[in-house]
Amino acid sequence: MWTLDLDPDFGGNQDSFACGILQEGSKLSLNCKGGAPIVGEVIDQHVTWRMTVGPKNEFTATLRGTVDKDERTIIGTWHLEDDHPRDGKFAMKKLSSK
Repeated sequence: MWTLDLDPDFGGNQDSFACGILQEGSKLSLNCKGGAPIVGEVIDQHVTWRMTVGPKNEFTATLRGTVDKDERTIIGTWHLEDDHPRDGKFAMKKLSSK
């Protein structure tokens, strides 16, 4: 399990929640809050996830980060492409080996 901290979240607030990460080769699947998996990839120490958000899933949010050498922390930024594009930071910290 991992914690994902968004600073701020897409709505402008601080948010933190538990997530699971599944890696199969270079593909990463991120599952947070029991929602649908968010598909991404890892190349070397760099991760990228993209997801659709909004009432009609009409906007794209992209998270890009770097995994530390111990593979216990991912630090990065997010960008939401919508009518009023927004940016923020995120940090993920590994809580257990599950």
